[in-house]
Amino acid sequence: WGIRNDLAESLIDLGSYDQALEELNWGLGITGASVESTRAFYLKGRALKELGRLEEALESLKSGFAQSLVSESADDSLRLVKEINAELGVDLDIEYFDRVIEKDPDDAVARYNRGLAHLVRGDITEANIDIVDSFSRGFVLTETLGTLGYVRHKNGDISGAQGALTDSLLENSRNPLFHAYFGELNWSLRNYAQALNYLDNANILDADLGLAYLVRAKIFMAHGLQDTAKEVLQSSAELEVPGALDYADRGAIQAALGEFDSALSDLNKSIRLNPNRSDFYDTRARIHANIGDLESALADFNLAVEMEPKSVDYLLNRGVLLALLGDSEGSSNDLEFASTISIVEIPAQEDRNLSFFTFNEGDGSNEVKARLRLK
Repeated sequence: WGIRNDLAESLIDLGSYDQALEELNWGLGITGASVESTRAFYLKGRALKELGRLEEALESLKSGFAQSLVSESADDSLRLVKEINAELGVDLDIEYFDRVIEKDPDDAVARYNRGLAHLVRGDITEANIDIVDSFSRGFVLTETLGTLGYVRHKNGDISGAQGALTDSLLENSRNPLFHAYFGELNWSLRNYAQALNYLDNANILDADLGLAYLVRAKIFMAHGLQDTAKEVLQSSAELEVPGALDYADRGAIQAALGEFDSALSDLNKSIRLNPNRSDFYDTRARIHANIGDLESALADFNLAVEMEPKSVDYLLNRGVLLALLGDSEGSSNDLEFASTISIVEIPAQEDRNLSFFTFNEGDGSNEVKARLRLK
């Protein structure tokens, strides 16, 4: 069967997909449900994908993983599964993965991919649950190890993140994303020199890795080097970053630097990836306010408050905006309601202006900057 697998791979490379499938099916008839079948299932998945038979390709790859989650073909099989999911348009479809897992609760690969979808959407708690779960089920590959470290960091488990990322780099020191992950981890720990070293390595390995530029800009912002941060972001504004939170972070930095068109573009991307996060609408509303589009700002503040009716920040923001729009009653209602939720200082009349929506030039995080002040 090994010779037939080699022959089938050559046939796939030549575009003879149906003939390759004949060879693979013959070999699988011999090896059956065993570890020896994993490569054949992967190659069969490749051939079926090229023929446009995507669902059958996924089934073949799933059969391979059922024999072993860590075979020599596992990394290639995972890459192929992700490509097919993207072609089918289900790579970020949580409900799709829910259905797959409902049919087979032991499907570690589906759990991992659902975790990736949560991670891209910015649902960190859910992403951590799924990725840790898949890892505990034995889905231990170089990629999954790096992703585990990254999601642990995002979830606040610094020690766990350091361990997993160290192991992932030991397994593959040429992976640019792992270097960027370590750079972001060191940025969060304020180990800026180490962070820059990892980020430089990341961009040496991949000059178009958007995450590395984003974290580098955060470091420059933390040091008050706004002009340098602006140069970094202007040179990488068209590059993709991993997920919704990263687009929102980049958008917030762009807004702090006065680059409102770029900021708005990034927040639009965040909201497309996850339309259910109130903080994205609040941030986009503040961008709209800064460029004088008060009606769009109000629409986004309304959505943020609708999602989190008792958010003091959102109520203060909308209350100030309503005052600017001449709605004194609506403004008073929001500001007074905010004061019943938490001890806050209601903005004085002279403070109810567009400067209230100015973006913080600190660390570049998209997290809402609290304006709560004790009376």
